[in-house]
Amino acid sequence: MPNRSSAIIGSLLVMAFASACTIGTGDSPSVEARYPVPTTPNSDGQGTFVKFESGLSGSGALAADKYSKCRANSEGSRAFRAATSDFAPFDRGSASPGTDFDLEVLLNPSSVRNAAGERTDYLLLKFVDRDGIHHTLTVLDRLEIQVANDGIGFSATSHEVEPESPVPISFTGFVKCTEVEDVSGPI
Repeated sequence: MPNRSSAIIGSLLVMAFASACTIGTGDSPSVEARYPVPTTPNSDGQGTFVKFESGLSGSGALAADKYSKCRANSEGSRAFRAATSDFAPFDRGSASPGTDFDLEVLLNPSSVRNAAGERTDYLLLKFVDRDGIHHTLTVLDRLEIQVANDGIGFSATSHEVEPESPVPISFTGFVKCTEVEDVSGPI
């Protein structure tokens, strides 16, 4: 009889443990729910901007009178660049902390490769937060791009952040081209 009681008690303990484990998983959010993947903004009538979705706060918009530079070459590569102001990573902040940014998006560049050695799109964002701290974000893999006639929309999640961030930083944006320059060399 003691063997049968031990088996029943053991079975009950296993079932209780298993049900306790499954109860907890339904209540905890998924990784994607905690760090949502932003959606690429609609480009129709859009101006140039950057908006943080998670990991940092703040957003920046390029004033209508500011210039954004776009380049294209015959190989199908394109470069999009916009900046709210010229600021160096070594100065003490910026004229507009929390909104100043310098952004470059490369679409199908000839010089950028991912870990597998394939050509990949590239995004580099420099941003000054409200405390005047400069952040540099680099994105290769978690980058979604929507090309429009007058610019490029993007959503990105960066794990490569300076200074180092404990969480990934997700952001969206759009670069509206003031004009497009055709170049003969690589982008």
